[in-house]
Amino acid sequence: MSNIKVDLIRTVKDEKYYGELELLRLAQDGNMNYRSKISSMNNILRNISIYNAQLGLIDQYFRDVPDESEEIKKAYNSSEEKKQK
Repeated sequence: MSNIKVDLIRTVKDEKYYGELELLRLAQDGNMNYRSKISSMNNILRNISIYNAQLGLIDQYFRDVPDESEEIKKAYNSSEEKKQK
């Protein structure tokens, strides 16, 4: 599952990067109609916010699940430490 997470993150980050490049290109373009420039920049900003949300959701849904045996060992060790005190 970690490969899926890595691929998803890579894809979304690439799309976000190209969106940011396009936003900068539009901001520096002096020959474009102002109204269409604002509309295009608004759409790109909307897409960038969606990419940021996607990255958060990927982290939320594809958390690395720790091995259950490790959790049991940690719980056992903490209970043993309490007994020793």
